[in-house]
Amino acid sequence: LLLLEAECAFISGRIKKATEKYELAVTLSKKNDFIQDQALSYELAGKFYTEQRNEKKASLYYGKAHDLYLEWEATGKADHLRENSPF
Repeated sequence: LLLLEAECAFISGRIKKATEKYELAVTLSKKNDFIQDQALSYELAGKFYTEQRNEKKASLYYGKAHDLYLEWEATGKADHLRENSPF
């Protein structure tokens, strides 16, 4: 639900709300040890930060998403992210 709220806020131009929701999605998925949700949260937050021109945070989040996809053994997704992310 948090990712959906973040994406809705993002496309509606509510940047502060989107930031809060993406960060909360990352935090809670990590806390609850849901690796697949955590990987997706980092990936979508990375996309968001890329759009906000925050390259430092975007790169960090894309990297974390990639590592989590590998840990989850979703190598195809990890490869896709590596080949198609801007970093």
